[in-house]
Amino acid sequence: MNQILDHSGPKKKRSPNDINDIKKIVKVFSIIILIFGVALIGSGTFSIVNAIKYKNTPVEEEIAEPTILAEKVSDAVVKISVKHQYTIEKVTYNWDDLSATTQKGVADQKSMEISNIGIPTGEHTLKVEVVDINSRKYIEEFPFTCEEGIDSIDPVADVVVQGRKIEIVATDETELQYVTYKIGNDEEKTLYPKDDKKRISEVLDWPYTEATLITVTAVDTSNNVNKYEHSIEMHERPKISFSANSDLSKIIVKITSPSDTPLTGAKVTLNGAVQEVPIPNVTEYEFEVSVTQVGRNDITVEAHTTNEDVYETASGFINYGG
Repeated sequence: MNQILDHSGPKKKRSPNDINDIKKIVKVFSIIILIFGVALIGSGTFSIVNAIKYKNTPVEEEIAEPTILAEKVSDAVVKISVKHQYTIEKVTYNWDDLSATTQKGVADQKSMEISNIGIPTGEHTLKVEVVDINSRKYIEEFPFTCEEGIDSIDPVADVVVQGRKIEIVATDETELQYVTYKIGNDEEKTLYPKDDKKRISEVLDWPYTEATLITVTAVDTSNNVNKYEHSIEMHERPKISFSANSDLSKIIVKITSPSDTPLTGAKVTLNGAVQEVPIPNVTEYEFEVSVTQVGRNDITVEAHTTNEDVYETASGFINYGG
């Protein structure tokens, strides 16, 4: 009888350590698969959220600028036309750098026309500024030339303070007719152009120390009018007096200032030579100046105070016999 011999040897049983190792390997693979699955889910969720966010993001609206036109309707008259996609808050226009005119829009007004704007004689630029309800500003400039224009531009009136003096100034791009001015309760006075028909000016001493109103009215030959008012307040000025010693070899200068503006110094000009005299913040000061030549000696003293706008100048002379 044939016999089959088994040479494989006895079967071995698995030890508990082998089983634990297998469990560990399975557990590790399970954790790796779990992490990979979470990562895939998170990536898909992020993509979905981004897609929703992108879909809900509003597209920025393209803002078109308004259409601004300035066109001649006759040889000396221009018309402004404005159209916009938003409500027009106001339209302002002016010739060159002169004073501007403003026309305000009404509720939901998206177009506006301004007619009968006179073109001045000569070459000028019309500047148009449009402001919409969102405070956006748009500016256009239009050059015009007119041989016989319409003078619709007001003259300019001003008052310039120059120390203890004021200068009344009026100008016009065509021709001034006259200027009037009134200081406080004083009588109104009138000035007329001289050689320069486009400018009138007058320098006046200002005698008041308290706040006083001055009113200047300028009128051009087309009867365009501009009124300017300004309140001017000037402090009391220092007082300067001159005397001399017995032999006339020295000039004695005495300066007295109001109590609220102490003296700080004086500039003395004697026969053209200038010297500075410091004064230690007092309201009364006296000093001597020696004469420098036989005969006439001319002196000018300028007194300064703690208020740079408050000063005084006085002049005199002395004849020295030697």
